[in-house]
Amino acid sequence: MNSKFKKFSKHLIAYLAFIVVSFLFFKPYVFDGKVLQQTDNLQALASTEQTQDYYKETGTWTLWASSVFSGMPNYQLTYKTNSLIQYAQRALLLGNGIRPPHTAILLMMLGMYFLLITLKVDWRFSLLVSIAYGFSSNFMDLILAGHSTKIIAIAFVAPTIASILMTYRGKYLLGGSL
Repeated sequence: MNSKFKKFSKHLIAYLAFIVVSFLFFKPYVFDGKVLQQTDNLQALASTEQTQDYYKETGTWTLWASSVFSGMPNYQLTYKTNSLIQYAQRALLLGNGIRPPHTAILLMMLGMYFLLITLKVDWRFSLLVSIAYGFSSNFMDLILAGHSTKIIAIAFVAPTIASILMTYRGKYLLGGSL
């Protein structure tokens, strides 16, 4: 039991380091109540007004949003699902949605860390590389613009590659389920 905890504790330390680094970097947002404008998120909220009104009227979600780009599938904006994946994602984001920048960067760092650990890179080096990856300038630009869904999609690329590698290494159930 002690050796399993010792093996797992380094990953717990890495996770806590990611939390500390991302929360401190976005301290004005997390602790001081400051808000990033994130214009794309503001436009997305405005464009979902029609969908929200429809839901209030009927109690069901429309699958088409006619107010955006002359119409587009609504699952990209506000469609709600009862998928179990939403609970796992919310747990990884510490109970937050995808808009807060500190949790998005946390998810980026976790995903890269998972990939590097799967590639059998030393956990300390993986920790440093994951922090550098999470704070790369492109991701900061995406956060500033409010491209939240793009950030989350990119955040799941590294763990997806790690899962594929696990499957190729014979861990079919684990790799396939992840």
